[in-house]
Amino acid sequence: MVSRDDPDYGVLNGFHSVSNTTAAQSPLKACAQAFLAVDLLRNDERPAVFWYRHDLESFLYVLAWMAYRPQDERTVHPLSGWWRQGYAASRDLKLQFLKGHFPPDDISSPIVPLHWITGIRGLFRNGYGTLEESGLDRGGSIGFDEETLRGHVTYERFLQIIST
Repeated sequence: MVSRDDPDYGVLNGFHSVSNTTAAQSPLKACAQAFLAVDLLRNDERPAVFWYRHDLESFLYVLAWMAYRPQDERTVHPLSGWWRQGYAASRDLKLQFLKGHFPPDDISSPIVPLHWITGIRGLFRNGYGTLEESGLDRGGSIGFDEETLRGHVTYERFLQIIST
């Protein structure tokens, strides 16, 4: 949502997908899928736990969406699979993005410092890599620090990246 009075001012919301739900239904139905953290897109029976790092990950996806946005509106957005497909496909595409498989980092963005994207993406790439190695994503490795992905995604590391 953008203000008519100030085009540089915007608000991110998920009002377009709000629905009347009961407590038994998933809270994810009211979230903006394109910016939802990978953990929250999984398709298993474990209840979703919302960590602070999920907000940081969503921030990364907003930055990437802004940076890689095509100048020509007729061009398909390179990250459009994040919101045009289901949760499983969106999760897979985001994991590919975090691993650096796409889009290229050699673009220039007048809006977003690209070192923010590569730096924050590195935190999550390393954290999710450690999670995958631990086996927790398949039900193993009790004692894994999920809140910070074993210390890879912390507020201090995040702040260090965006302070430069």
